[in-house]
Amino acid sequence: MKRLCALLAAALLAGPVLADEVTLIAVLGGKAMFKINGRKQVLAIGQESGGVKLVKLESESAAVQIGTLTRTLRLGEGYVSDEGAPRGDGSGSFTLNADPAGNFFTDIKINSVIERGLIDTGATNLSMPEQIAQRMHIEYKNGRQTAVKTANGLAKVWIVNVPRVDISGIPLYTVEVAVIESSGLDTILIGGTVLNRFQLTRGSGVLTLSKK
Repeated sequence: MKRLCALLAAALLAGPVLADEVTLIAVLGGKAMFKINGRKQVLAIGQESGGVKLVKLESESAAVQIGTLTRTLRLGEGYVSDEGAPRGDGSGSFTLNADPAGNFFTDIKINSVIERGLIDTGATNLSMPEQIAQRMHIEYKNGRQTAVKTANGLAKVWIVNVPRVDISGIPLYTVEVAVIESSGLDTILIGGTVLNRFQLTRGSGVLTLSKK
């Protein structure tokens, strides 16, 4: 009994558990829908859930308080709180071997789903077709919309910030992702929003990426 009381007291003293990952999915009149640690929650101004408190709401953005931090999120934007995540983007390096065509592929993990991605130093963003974004459970429809020219004409593109992306097991936080309307693209292109966080060293048939 004494042990149980001690555990309860420790839990109370520890305070609320803060959210690790928060994404603004939609603005619904006077309320906002978030994905908080993988679960959808609807909050009105002043309400709190999972350590996230909605403090201000605009037509396309919301200000939330997470612990001592206040952060403004745009529609489709995600955030990993400093309170619940390692500071910085972690560290590490990995080496890839070229395939017979001279291309480099590696694993990309988002929302516990792993897909293969192609290293593309000419691409601005981490880019993917919407069918892959759907498999990876990315909330992209409320992201900033633009267009890109493809072989089949203009295609819609949604730009969103994904709270966490793992590349070859190395975590990166708040990564801008471009989701492209169904087109000829059938793989993930690993571009600048990921590669800019690494030092790239190319050798004979190998490519080493080291965290900056």
